[in-house]
Amino acid sequence: MRKILFAFSMFFILLMFSTSLFGQKVNSLWVDGRIYFKLADNVSLNFPNEEGSINPKNVYFLENLISEYGITEMIMSFKSAESDILQRTFRLDFNEHSKIKELLSDLNSMPDIEYAEPAPLFFISYVPDDPYYNTELSGGLLFGSANSSWHLNLINAEQAWDVTTGSADIVVAVLDNAIWIDHPDLEGKVVSAIDLGNNDSDPNPPEATYIWSHGTHSAGLIGAGFDNGIGVSSIGGNISIMAVKLGDDASDGQSMAAGFEGIVWAADNGADVINMSWGSPMFFQTMQNIVNYAYNKGCVLVGAAGNNGNGMESQMNP
Repeated sequence: MRKILFAFSMFFILLMFSTSLFGQKVNSLWVDGRIYFKLADNVSLNFPNEEGSINPKNVYFLENLISEYGITEMIMSFKSAESDILQRTFRLDFNEHSKIKELLSDLNSMPDIEYAEPAPLFFISYVPDDPYYNTELSGGLLFGSANSSWHLNLINAEQAWDVTTGSADIVVAVLDNAIWIDHPDLEGKVVSAIDLGNNDSDPNPPEATYIWSHGTHSAGLIGAGFDNGIGVSSIGGNISIMAVKLGDDASDGQSMAAGFEGIVWAADNGADVINMSWGSPMFFQTMQNIVNYAYNKGCVLVGAAGNNGNGMESQMNP
């Protein structure tokens, strides 16, 4: 398998995991009542479906599990993907949340299923209460001598801008909790948008709170407009932005369940770069398959390095 090299995110996220996010009762890192599984290569895909939704009663290997686990729906989450692996990867929704380990065990014991695994929650940055965090000292944001352009100075952005300030032909997909696409500093920058958290076309946050501004901050760091007298300068002020909302309006804005679908959607809709300022401490085979898919379509994938101080021994997914 081709080795995937990830660029560390320059957006300096701090990943912190909350035990209360998304109303979790079984495992704080998983989505309750949801798993993903991949069918073996020799299994037929001829399941009756309505716009990608499959009645589990029409799936022979689920018939004996429906009542025990309260299985409600089998979903072709990656129906449009140009990949046999992803075409064979399904989402399964069920009501007996506490029985997830038993359900996974039953599915993984079936010869028709290559693997079954939990659906991960992905977490954005947490806002710490350290006394110098986000505090202006001597005109700066951090550590007294810093300034609002410290991150750009760190990477010698001015020298890079002498070479290029980006191009509108380069589309950077910002996958995040939500993106305020009408922000003055993003005016004219967003070329496409979707809300996969709520299955509609509006990527804007449901409310004007700090947590829900995470995606807008990420988009601004990546591609806020240049020389407009507004807000901040970005590393690529002339690039185009694809806004992909992953957060469910009903959540607290810190955790997201649509990371898989977001990467595939961005890759299939023309993203040159996919930015993921979020992560999970767990490995998932479905994520690896999806990352491989986007990489093989020519996307540059940018994953969050995090800022939790654990070094390389604590790897984040993706």
